[in-house]
Amino acid sequence: MDGKDVLHGVNKNDNKSRVMFSVICLLVVLIACLLIYMFVFKASGEGDDNTSSQTETSQTASQPDGDNSGENSDISDISETGESSGDISNDVSGNVSQDVSDISETSADTSGEEITDHGWVINYLGYTYLYYGIGLEQFTYTSNVLNKYVSAVNNLSSVAGDSNFYHILIPTRCEFVDIPKEIRKSDDFYVGNQNKFITDVFAATDQSVKNVDVYNLFKENYQNNEYLYFNTDPNYTHKGAYIAYKEYCRAAGIEPVSDSLYTEKILEENFYGKFFTATGSTMLYENFDVFFYYDIDEMYLSSLNIYKGGIVKKDGVIYFDVPSYGYYCFLSDEAAKMEITTKVKTGKSVLVIGDSSAAPFVTFLVPHYDKITYINTNHAKDSILDLLTSGQYDDIVVINYNTTASRTVHATLNTLAGIAN
Repeated sequence: MDGKDVLHGVNKNDNKSRVMFSVICLLVVLIACLLIYMFVFKASGEGDDNTSSQTETSQTASQPDGDNSGENSDISDISETGESSGDISNDVSGNVSQDVSDISETSADTSGEEITDHGWVINYLGYTYLYYGIGLEQFTYTSNVLNKYVSAVNNLSSVAGDSNFYHILIPTRCEFVDIPKEIRKSDDFYVGNQNKFITDVFAATDQSVKNVDVYNLFKENYQNNEYLYFNTDPNYTHKGAYIAYKEYCRAAGIEPVSDSLYTEKILEENFYGKFFTATGSTMLYENFDVFFYYDIDEMYLSSLNIYKGGIVKKDGVIYFDVPSYGYYCFLSDEAAKMEITTKVKTGKSVLVIGDSSAAPFVTFLVPHYDKITYINTNHAKDSILDLLTSGQYDDIVVINYNTTASRTVHATLNTLAGIAN
């Protein structure tokens, strides 16, 4: 082999090496590009997910307290005072609590930083608005839900036979708290006009329904600094329930027992309700409630049957040993059905259908009825058509907070009346 052949062999081997090297380099570059692409794509995807999540959270948090059934509440027609002058019309989403008494008392973690003045807190109740030392539920409604509620009340009345049928709506505290419109707007705390809601509901009910309007009494007493609502709990106080009872007596032709005749006692000097247990708010902790009650049992003896699985028998309607939740001072517990038997011998009986506002209300009925049946709409799942049509009740009373009436209780009322939803 001469030198030329040797040189040709070397060059041929060099060319193969160059080709192999080029292929390897190309593969390395492709792999590197692929890794870079995957990294960038993943980061971008996570960013989009976070942005989407933040957007959804922001929208939900800024539009709280809608209908928990998926029937959205609306917000519109906000007046210069920051309140809605009528029913609400932009979608408001959010998992609002059902009536507050049907929720665990266990504290839940809140999201975000501690609220030091006013703002929303997300918790197991859904959304709680804090205004300094007060917890509030937002009130919103749609004309659709209003009509469904009216229809359900009319359905109950239609099967009540010869019983007198009464209907009460209890305004909630957010109606009366004076919050500047600038704060309402910045916090997205828009509320429907509860007076208009009550007026529209009452105007649409059948003539057989005897509506008991307590709105002006609550407004007047609130303005006079009467202790009608708890700071740390969504319910009204025994004083608030007494106002509703007194107006009911006027409508029903009953002589009410003066509250001055009852001994006023304190259950807890430091009562922390569900707004506090849900939020853990320092503001609420420092603005705790004094839980007082009128001792009905001291004047009027009664026995209580609680239908909860079996039948739990107790004495009286007021209970001071309630370690889990102070509001159980009234009737000691919650259940779909409770029956109170008194010793007053009036020969009359009453059926009360309602949310947690009914619990303290029925305690005041003890002096006037031999038998009181309370159907709790937070727990009742079955028809009570047999009770409604039995003719055993002289009076039937439906009582709810406005916040309950503006949500999904209409479905429960229809079920109780034996009507499929």
